[in-house]
Amino acid sequence: MRYLVLLRGAPGSGKSTFVKERKLEQYTLCPDDIRLLFQSPIMLSNGSYGISQQNDKKVWSFLFELLEQRMKRGEFTLIDATHSKSSDFKKYKKLASEYRYRVYCVDFSDIPIEVTKKQNKTRLSTDPCKYVPEEVIDKMYARFSIMDPQGFITIIKPQEFEKVFKYRLLNLSHYKKIHHVGDIHGCYTALMECFEKILELEDKKSEEKIVKEIESRTDEMFIFLGDYTDRGIENDKVMNFILKIYNLKNTMFILSNHDRHLWDWASGQGIVSREFAENTQKQLESAEVNKKEIRNFYRKICQLAYYTYHDKVVLVTHGGLSALPENLIYIATEQFVKGVGRYEDDVDKAFMENTTQFDLMTYQIHGHRNIQTAPTHNYERTFNLEGQVEFGGCLRAVSLTKEGFETHEVKNDIFKKQENIYLSSNVKTETISAPTIEEDTGTVSKIIESLRANKGIFERRFGNISAFNFKSHVFRTKEWDSQTIKARGLFINTVTNQIVSRSYNKFFNLNELEETKLVNLKNILEFPVNIYQKENGFLGIIGYDSLIDSLVVSSKGSLRGEFQQNFDRILRSKLSEEKLIELKDFIKNKGVSFVFEVIDPVKDPHIIKYQKEELYLLDIIYRTPEYKKLHYTEVKELGKRFGLKVKENPHTFHSWNELLKWYQATISDDEASFASEDHVEGYVLEDSKGFMVKIKLPFYFFWKFMRSIKEKVKKETYFDPSILYNALANNFWGFLKELKENSPEELEKDIIYLREKFVKGG
Repeated sequence: MRYLVLLRGAPGSGKSTFVKERKLEQYTLCPDDIRLLFQSPIMLSNGSYGISQQNDKKVWSFLFELLEQRMKRGEFTLIDATHSKSSDFKKYKKLASEYRYRVYCVDFSDIPIEVTKKQNKTRLSTDPCKYVPEEVIDKMYARFSIMDPQGFITIIKPQEFEKVFKYRLLNLSHYKKIHHVGDIHGCYTALMECFEKILELEDKKSEEKIVKEIESRTDEMFIFLGDYTDRGIENDKVMNFILKIYNLKNTMFILSNHDRHLWDWASGQGIVSREFAENTQKQLESAEVNKKEIRNFYRKICQLAYYTYHDKVVLVTHGGLSALPENLIYIATEQFVKGVGRYEDDVDKAFMENTTQFDLMTYQIHGHRNIQTAPTHNYERTFNLEGQVEFGGCLRAVSLTKEGFETHEVKNDIFKKQENIYLSSNVKTETISAPTIEEDTGTVSKIIESLRANKGIFERRFGNISAFNFKSHVFRTKEWDSQTIKARGLFINTVTNQIVSRSYNKFFNLNELEETKLVNLKNILEFPVNIYQKENGFLGIIGYDSLIDSLVVSSKGSLRGEFQQNFDRILRSKLSEEKLIELKDFIKNKGVSFVFEVIDPVKDPHIIKYQKEELYLLDIIYRTPEYKKLHYTEVKELGKRFGLKVKENPHTFHSWNELLKWYQATISDDEASFASEDHVEGYVLEDSKGFMVKIKLPFYFFWKFMRSIKEKVKKETYFDPSILYNALANNFWGFLKELKENSPEELEKDIIYLREKFVKGG
């Protein structure tokens, strides 16, 4: 939690012993320890050894850098230093204010000087580096007698530490009811309906009457679990409502991850949240929400609520903990806010497994995370109040009385639909129909003009045909627009103004964009969802050019070059001349492109091992400005007709939890299996409206990474070995270094060959 503890006392007064006896080393920053990192012990003029003070400017700069990193996470931190001057305390004030820390000083200055000197002398035999001359101690005691710490610091004695730093339960048993309201996310209408429900009001009531009800019910406590704004479309109304009740004695507000944006806005600091800047801020400013009141509200927000209620003990946080610690003070605020572990972990299940039912029943109530779409009361002693209210889900609440818990849910119908360039590019799936190429020529002409005008797109000309692809800086910066996502394997005859071939719109990896983060997919996907196996080759496209009445065989971005030539060669080895003519007629008459994954294990090996050259038919896409394609069942039929392998569809999921369970089992990174060859690159996820996401597996990522290490070893490029994150990576690196020394020509081989040689022990 947000406590900073400064030890104050001369060397030998017992500060370090105090830390060790209470097992606080892991929470402690000590300048002496940092001095020894900067410089090893030095010999003194009397022949003994000591700690150099020459690096103190760097030492204290580094200590404060470490301290600020801890404060950002809200970690309990102790500074073991002498703090004998007034200036020693002033430098903490700014950080404490910025990160809302309470500062305490454990004062050892009244330890008798004789005791301190005696203990200092014992260091000559136990820890001679830390021994200091007695005149140093005399000087410090002289300072202690005339100097007190700053007013923002609370001074305590060593014997008071356990009493002060033990998080104690609130006793809320005098309340008739305790209401807990889940993540609101700017959903005012749902919030008002929720209060009508938990207050048991018969008819719809105005905000003014609801405020009066809350104010009058002094025998009921109202605890809000955070995420008061963002994503919803009624943020201003929510905040104006909260500002009317936050000073009431029967309300409590818990800290959450979205609250910081409110503070940054209200205090004039830079806002890092795009969602807040583009939506919440505009609503607040349009409604002239009072910034000063927002700052006052933020200062009253609590890190958690931990209370007893008759025979129950209840822990309330925003993110949820996996256990009930002996002392909550030692838990970082960040863990109260974001929860323990990964977002997708089932923290309620963990809490049930890691806590026991003492004489008093222990319960947890939290919000923030519910990727499993669990109900409010999924386990006996936990309540999850994250109901995706901002996406049209429910605002959840739970009330506690002597009789027990009662859950409430209010469906929210006032929310914004997901709208962005990526989602609006979803494909239409159609059956085979007559082409519409002729009527689109005017449209294509305008498309060519706009593609050429787009600074994120480059054009490569191959006679009358131009290939349009997005530039590398668009990929790096993620500055996608409605044109750059289409400029991927797009070939247009600029004489006839016809699309001669096209591939997919650009789609992305899991977690690559905000929209493709696992936490957001459950609000985007429409079921059923299909999973297709992703092969590990390069993209090949077959289209048709009416100007020369011929098939157009291309790689993703070119009509020439090694990839295009290999694709053409493999295609002709798979299809007879008769089948190629039949394929040409089909592509010509139906106005489509055939899109393939091309496998060439000899000339173009990647990460996954294949035994022979192969073509996998991925999809059949219409050569029209509007992105649409054939249904998978028709693709399979046409693959059979032309004797082509078709991408595999190993799973179809009908619910989010079904998909999540598969994902969690599939993505496991079993290091022992990384040496085997029984793997695939990954999968492509496609929902019922055509939304697509790539899921690449740990095996692929690992060996792609090791391929980069192979190149570094080959070129003798330096890298930090700490990036080799497991034993297999380190062992393979050793294998590569041995090859570099004894058989450097072997490093010219591909990663598949080297992996097999490594596994075989050679």
